Amino acid sequence: MTPKNDDNEVALRSPLSQLSRRQILASPFAIGGAIAYGKSLSDVAKKISRGDLEYPPAHEKRVESTIANAMVAAVPSFLSEKNTNRPFRVLEIGIGDNCRVSRRGLYDEAFEELSKRGVSNIALTGLDIVVPKSNVMAQAENRLNKNSSGKQMKVNFDVLEGSIGSKSTFSNGWFDCVVCALTLCSVDNQVAALEEVKRVLRPNGGTFGFVEHVAVNIEEPYRILNLQQQVFDPLQQVVAHNCHLHRYTGDNILKVFSIQKEEDYALSSRLSYERFLVDDMWPVSSQCCGVIQRNS
Repeated sequence: MTPKNDDNEVALRSPLSQLSRRQILASPFAIGGAIAYGKSLSDVAKKISRGDLEYPPAHEKRVESTIANAMVAAVPSFLSEKNTNRPFRVLEIGIGDNCRVSRRGLYDEAFEELSKRGVSNIALTGLDIVVPKSNVMAQAENRLNKNSSGKQMKVNFDVLEGSIGSKSTFSNGWFDCVVCALTLCSVDNQVAALEEVKRVLRPNGGTFGFVEHVAVNIEEPYRILNLQQQVFDPLQQVVAHNCHLHRYTGDNILKVFSIQKEEDYALSSRLSYERFLVDDMWPVSSQCCGVIQRNS
């Protein structure tokens, strides 16, 4: 079921009112929990700065498969164009200063599948408020082309400085596919960012693939996690570069692409959508992923 996106309703049904006294006392998030939380985030920040933060294999595989599904779904309409000499254009928003998705080989499955379908030229553009250092970009480009070697495929890679939250210089419908992983939690205006994604995405077949952490749905049974999200959200924003723990990102995606109701599928199609928990990624355990396709 799609999570509710009504701040007033969430406030009226606060997780505090849903918890028993025993549950509250048993919750690990008293003062000691707050100290542990701060230390945990500090450790994560250090790993990020060193470039050795590891994500659970199941999460990495989900990112890889979501990107592949999104890119593959955009191929038929791309190949049907008269001007098929142009590259297949992909935008990764929030690529990060370490180009994690590229350097971890999470485009491998997508490139393999596109090669099978006759795509030989890919232009991958990264967008972030912090541009990676030249050596990081070189490593990412080498990794991208290493996977494409032997497949008669060429990958052009570039990163631009900017935010998807403001109108970019890209033309309307410029990209065949837009992807992001754990990015929309940090944009200032999520709806504006998603409107920009829709604007730069090619109509009549362009796809948007995403893996994002989200607020617990008030109808889901994870009441302790819901409480943790709301209590520590302000601290998370300060120490984790504006990352919000309690956003209804999945609901906003469906709303912006106008596919909340069955009859709205003429505008966009929800090719896949899933909500799930990744225990090893607390406090961003509650996540969703999916692929949206523009039909017009």
